[in-house]
Amino acid sequence: MDDSNEKTEDNTNTDGSGLMGWINAFGRGIGTAFGAYVIALFVIYMLRDTVLFASDPSSSIIQVAGLVAEFSIIGVSILVAAYVFKVNEYIDFSKPNVSDLKIVLIAVGIMLVLQVLSTVFTTVFSIESASNVVVEQGESNPIYFLYLIPVMLIFVGPVEEYVFRGVIQSTFTRFVNFKIGIVFASISFGLIHISATGGPSLESIPYVVTASLLGGVLGYYYEETGNIIVPMLAHGVYNSILMFIIFLSLQFG
Repeated sequence: MDDSNEKTEDNTNTDGSGLMGWINAFGRGIGTAFGAYVIALFVIYMLRDTVLFASDPSSSIIQVAGLVAEFSIIGVSILVAAYVFKVNEYIDFSKPNVSDLKIVLIAVGIMLVLQVLSTVFTTVFSIESASNVVVEQGESNPIYFLYLIPVMLIFVGPVEEYVFRGVIQSTFTRFVNFKIGIVFASISFGLIHISATGGPSLESIPYVVTASLLGGVLGYYYEETGNIIVPMLAHGVYNSILMFIIFLSLQFG
């Protein structure tokens, strides 16, 4: 834990402070992520007539393959952008040790508790909350959610964490401070999930708030460990557990 704290201190305000620090953080962090997403969306748009991105997939396998293709394109785009703008220099990939794996389990546990509390809160106060379009896509075929488990572990968790904790949080931590890094990465993470609810609406607000809180947990433990693999694993495992729970509820509920 002491080593990670030293890492945080060493990577805060090392290349700028004040206004220039914020400009660098927005330019390299938000700019790199946004640019990568624009490129990825353009590529996906150009492939819109292919079987993988058909508006009405013929099977669950095609749906899953389309999701894999989408996150592969986003992943390659962000890796290239991070390399070009040298943001990759701020991101540490290390083989997780036993302590890291324990933290992954702690993070997953906290995230599941937050998800339950969010569900209870919206239910008790009769707040309409949007659901993820992925859930709606698989309601008629529960096995779809089992197919999604490896996708969450290998593609969705790692790619989203590289973008938000890796690129955005690491950059704000370096040029401003780690607290701002966690806040901006978490808010960005929440906002990007508006698309997962089918678009902006009042019902999407609770979903975005919950996603932001979950992002805060991932961001905190990224700072604690200094290893991007930790939030990648935690995110992938958390999503996989949700997929399995949804499968069980639809199959046997």
